[in-house]
Amino acid sequence: MPVHSPADPPADEPPAGAPSDPPSGSPAELGIARRSRADRARQIADVLRRQVASGVFGDGLLPGEADLAGEFGASRNAVRDALAILGAEGVVTRVQGTGTVAVGPKVQHGLHRLTGLAETLREHGDIVNEVRVAALVTAPPAVAERLRPDGGEPPRTVVYVERLRRLNGLPLSLDLTYLAPDIGEPLLAEDLAHHDIFALIESRADSRLGDASITIEALSADPHTAAVLEAPPGTALLMVERLTRLADGRPVDLEYIRLRGDRLALRGELTRDSQ
Repeated sequence: MPVHSPADPPADEPPAGAPSDPPSGSPAELGIARRSRADRARQIADVLRRQVASGVFGDGLLPGEADLAGEFGASRNAVRDALAILGAEGVVTRVQGTGTVAVGPKVQHGLHRLTGLAETLREHGDIVNEVRVAALVTAPPAVAERLRPDGGEPPRTVVYVERLRRLNGLPLSLDLTYLAPDIGEPLLAEDLAHHDIFALIESRADSRLGDASITIEALSADPHTAAVLEAPPGTALLMVERLTRLADGRPVDLEYIRLRGDRLALRGELTRDSQ
């Protein structure tokens, strides 16, 4: 029985959307043969997207369509559709007389350690924050409840900090941060434009951070957020909610972070516990 890779097409591929003759063979072969060109294009795009992000194409130039078709065992039409997917995502662009080139690899943000953005991306350049708001405010009830210490009362006020964060001058994220008042108030006099809040908490507030709970969702940028991030409306964003606790377990920092999905990728290493 032939062995097929995930992107293998049938031997004779019909145009996209066109019906094909009923194939013959084993159930597995029938399933592969019935996959549409769009399915194969998506599979090819997934592999190429990761290769671009990993810097596999050192000079940024992707192989030609014929070479990619041979590599993936797919038709040139499927390869062309895959490149169109990546072009719409802003991963690659077509340059007349040159070919398909990577727009630029995304910045890789690790999830294996509790660090601030500037700490995490130090090797990629300088993070500068445009501080849009920094003030002591009445705590929204839902926020106060998240920052309630075990056995204690929720805070009546919180320090709210809103920052547009730029990497090498380009907008990367919009961060909305709520801090417990005893932790946040000392930071209002600090240089929030050039320092991570995590670093300031540990150095100025003299409190050691412990761990955090994190949730990541995908969403599209609303018109106002898109304008702040200097991105087209509807741009794909990664929405990160992070609740950070001190070493003693007290929650002190609740963040809502909107990251430009076209400029940053989240990555991590997972292990499976023995059963």
